[in-house]
Amino acid sequence: MGNLQDIHRHEITRTREIARHLIEKKEVSMISKILLLPFYAIAILRYRRTITKTGKNLFFTQQLAMDAAESINQGKDRKRALLDIDAGTREILAKEDKGLYTEKVRRKQLQEIEFLTDHYLRLLKANGEGYDQMVKAAYKSKKEYLAFLKKLNGKGQEVIQASVATVRTGSKKERMTWYRKVQDAIQDARRDEVDAIFSISLCPAAQL
Repeated sequence: MGNLQDIHRHEITRTREIARHLIEKKEVSMISKILLLPFYAIAILRYRRTITKTGKNLFFTQQLAMDAAESINQGKDRKRALLDIDAGTREILAKEDKGLYTEKVRRKQLQEIEFLTDHYLRLLKANGEGYDQMVKAAYKSKKEYLAFLKKLNGKGQEVIQASVATVRTGSKKERMTWYRKVQDAIQDARRDEVDAIFSISLCPAAQL
């Protein structure tokens, strides 16, 4: 049977890599580091904090889905587990006062969480040691796994579209630019993941 810790470890590592890709780190010469050490140290700290915050935001739906999958795998009713997530996200929305989370985004995220929950359950029920082996056991071919990723990408796109339309921060153009950057980074990470798991480079036609 699959191991939730292996799944969590893989997902958090990938999410941090995506966050680092999204947050630009300006190169500073060694002499500047020495002369401006206090300011450079502060900049590095802020950079790391931004990475952590961005990673947590990206990991939000995955964490909820993993929690649901774990509880279902241990015997909890699937409908009850998803209703608990619904209630929890409603509480988050009720406390939101910065325009960063909306009901439309929440509803689309719930659909993504439900889809991911079934994916994680599938991995947990698969025979394999480590994330790569779990994926290979759960999805019998690269083609089948790509089909899953394509559907997952569609769910993510719906969340992004809801965010662009309803989130009240920055201009619509700025939101679209950011979310497009996020989506591209996620796509790149998933392609790398498929390459690593199935040891075959994706051909141009195999788009997610």
